[in-house]
Amino acid sequence: MNRLRFSRPRPPARRGPLRLIGDMMLAIGLLALALVALARFAAPGLQAAPGEARAIDGDSLNLNGEEVRLWGIDAPEFQQGCIADGSTVPCGRMARERLAQLLKDQAVACAATGRDRYDRVLAICRTDAGEINATLVREGHAFDFGGYAAEEAEARSARRGVWAGDNERPRAYRERTKAAIEDGAGLLERGFAQVLRLWL
Repeated sequence: MNRLRFSRPRPPARRGPLRLIGDMMLAIGLLALALVALARFAAPGLQAAPGEARAIDGDSLNLNGEEVRLWGIDAPEFQQGCIADGSTVPCGRMARERLAQLLKDQAVACAATGRDRYDRVLAICRTDAGEINATLVREGHAFDFGGYAAEEAEARSARRGVWAGDNERPRAYRERTKAAIEDGAGLLERGFAQVLRLWL
């Protein structure tokens, strides 16, 4: 007569450090794919025909009646002055003029990344000539504000625009003049915008 044998259940195998790292990389990859899908299919798009977009200041524009704040950059305030070659120049006005030039007679397409605390659309905007956000930072008309460190480094190295002298960032200027302080996009918005920027 055969006796039934009962064996003790085996304890679950412990995951080694390489397995845990692999699981984490897989989770990060899936999150990145989800963000790409969200950027591709859920991000609202704003467009304007040539001549319809208007510069408000150095980092915001009016697009079909909607105020759009350029994501990831911070241009000098309109009344802000900067030092260049030992003289004070109206860098805030110059930033606005440069944005107006980039918009002039151009069709503009903006991919929204969210809204800021003032309910303005945050967006990455382009024309046929290229991305506006990156151009303003690269040319020294705006500072990096969470998305354009490489462009800022290039402008700083070449001493372009705001980097021609020892100039304060707009946020410091706002705090010093007791103007409204703008908060940056949150971590999720920054990550979403970076994925969106790579996708476009």
